[in-house]
Amino acid sequence: SAKPSQSPKPSESTKPSESVKPSESLKPSESAKPSQSPKPSESTKPSESAKPSESVKPSESTKPSESPKSSESTKPDKSPNPAESPKPISKEIPVEKAEDGTIQVQGSRFVIKAAEKAFEIAQNIRLAETDLTPENSAEQYDKAKETLKEYNPSHIQLIDMRFIDEKKEELQLLDKVTITFTIPEGYNPEKVAVARLHEGMKTAQVTEKYTLYETVIADDKKTATIETDQMGTFVIMEIGKNEALMGDLDGDGKITLKDAQTTLKAALNLLGLDNGQKQAADVNEDGKVDLKDAQLILKRSLNLIGTWK
Repeated sequence: SAKPSQSPKPSESTKPSESVKPSESLKPSESAKPSQSPKPSESTKPSESAKPSESVKPSESTKPSESPKSSESTKPDKSPNPAESPKPISKEIPVEKAEDGTIQVQGSRFVIKAAEKAFEIAQNIRLAETDLTPENSAEQYDKAKETLKEYNPSHIQLIDMRFIDEKKEELQLLDKVTITFTIPEGYNPEKVAVARLHEGMKTAQVTEKYTLYETVIADDKKTATIETDQMGTFVIMEIGKNEALMGDLDGDGKITLKDAQTTLKAALNLLGLDNGQKQAADVNEDGKVDLKDAQLILKRSLNLIGTWK
């Protein structure tokens, strides 16, 4: 019966003690791997949500703070631009041929007449008219007043006129044309004169900056007519009183025998004067140029008198 004492085999249930395998649930202790949740501590990567903290890029929304560009919305600050003066308006007027063979152009404030030989070409000629006003051309008005200051103009009006071809290239005149301007309302016809800025011409009183034309006032006092062989920016002005101009008909800045002779010839109807010269010659301001004016200018040129009275 010693065989039953061989029950040590059940003691070999040390195999159950081999249920240390459950103690091998160290693997759960190897759930130290969860304790290796340092990787979650490596959730420093979330803490690397420093990248959100790298939302310094939003702080790089200093780019919005770079709204200096919006300060470049100073361009809207140029919103004065809408308030700036309007641009001059130009229009093209067709050139018409009259029955007598002359060329005619009817503008808003003028009529131009010319012989056909005045142009290099015979067809597709137009007149480019630009109406200049103090609102749309303030700088040009200031320049005109400065250029013509010796005439002390009390009123001026500017208009730019140029003949062009179908390619919109300016045509030079080969002959004189006649331009009749409507005298603006409120101007004294007796003191109206017409000038062209910039270029000079051979047959008019010329300075470096402008041409003053001999201006013919119509009997009805409504129009002023000139002849010119050059187009450009014309000035219709009313000459104001200017003591410095009185007696100086040739515009040389002094009163000489030559001015007295010119006045004498005009008084005797031996030559015509433009409105600027008439203003200068009428030194006693009686509204006409006569022998009395010629005598006064002669005496002043010889230093016999110091005033016109």
